[in-house]
Amino acid sequence: PAGGSAASLKQTEESFYRPSPDDLATIPSGSRAAAGSAAVSPQAPAPASRMTAAARAAPRAPLPPVNTNPRQFIGLSAGEVIGRLGLPTFRRIDRPATVWQYRGRRCIVDVFLYREGDSDRVIEVLVRSMPGFQTVSAASCVGGLLRRQEMPQPG
Repeated sequence: PAGGSAASLKQTEESFYRPSPDDLATIPSGSRAAAGSAAVSPQAPAPASRMTAAARAAPRAPLPPVNTNPRQFIGLSAGEVIGRLGLPTFRRIDRPATVWQYRGRRCIVDVFLYREGDSDRVIEVLVRSMPGFQTVSAASCVGGLLRRQEMPQPG
């Protein structure tokens, strides 16, 4: 072959494809045989069907307690509200107020912000059920919105 002998090419291929002993130390012991072969490919995660019974049966950690009182937002700045609830679903300016709306699965939270000094602050929070749904408690609605914000987002 051009650029080198067949022996040097074979040696280059082997050194390229074979992991070093240090690399092997980081591979789980059941996977080392495959890692030592000449054509190692990245291992995909095991399918869920191959999960151990212990892993499937492991209880999920309980959700941490959440303050579900809608009054907790009174006095917060706009940035603090975004930090807790995320960006609003809808924004409306009704001078002198700005209304931010957050929609849950069966409820709506309206956050009323007024200018105080250099920033907008929450002065009122209204919680209502979505039309066509049974009445949802304010605590249940706020708790659902806060938990939704805490969940990791796909991406």
